[in-house]
Amino acid sequence: MLAGLLAGGLGALPSAHAQTSTFTPGAGGSTRAEAAAPTATAPPATTDADIADVQARTAFRLGSDHYSQGRFPEAALEFERAYGLSGRAQLLFNAYLAYRDAQDEENAARVLRGYLANVRDVADRAVLESRLAALDSQIRERQEREAMTQAAADEAQRRIGEAEARAVAAAEAPRVREVPGETWPWAVLGVGGGMLAAGAVTGAIALSERSELDTGCPAQLCPSGFGLADRQAHIALLANTTDALLIGGGVTALTGVMLGILFGPHTEAIPASITTACSGEGCSVTVRGEL
Repeated sequence: MLAGLLAGGLGALPSAHAQTSTFTPGAGGSTRAEAAAPTATAPPATTDADIADVQARTAFRLGSDHYSQGRFPEAALEFERAYGLSGRAQLLFNAYLAYRDAQDEENAARVLRGYLANVRDVADRAVLESRLAALDSQIRERQEREAMTQAAADEAQRRIGEAEARAVAAAEAPRVREVPGETWPWAVLGVGGGMLAAGAVTGAIALSERSELDTGCPAQLCPSGFGLADRQAHIALLANTTDALLIGGGVTALTGVMLGILFGPHTEAIPASITTACSGEGCSVTVRGEL
């Protein structure tokens, strides 16, 4: 029953073997699914199984239309819906192609793994298993980069919070110059210098990855599986982290200098106040007192 009802829409399912595949190469080396027209009008659906088969065929045709028009995420969802309705594991190969061209590495690996697990007779299994291993490796590398970037951002935020807390505590504490002068303002300056150095490192990494992206993907014309969107997002995160480190480090270092001036060696107690403020246009430190 399944073979008969799906002959029109699902009969054009791709085989992994190149000689028997119903997919034809498209522009840029990608492949497209072509749904063959039914040779006979299907009988009216009368059972749940009949309805599921008709729905599966419709989903396959929608997926083929989406794919041919470059709507790869929508095509992948329709192919997976057709698989859920029909149980035809070959549809997972269609979904893999669509997810691959949509540069969705996680879902491409997931459906390709399901295809290899559910279809026993795959002529080019070794090639597809190699592609799956490459996808898994790319996913792991991206996750590691994201984890490192997030850790750097968290550390930068922690240091900014500590510097702000020290500045507030210093502003609220009795402002009396000790003899000899206090050393902790220079510790604040050191924290600011460390943040500036970290910002320089993350900025260098961002520039390096931007250069690699421009080299490997000129004019954003990328080879299949390059992962352009993920790399652009990673570079943007590095750039934001660099901005936070440089701005926070500059504010912290300047605060340390001002506190060093106020609390350095001196024999006279003075009233003083320190105000810090940041906006989208930059940060400022205001010191009021008598020198």
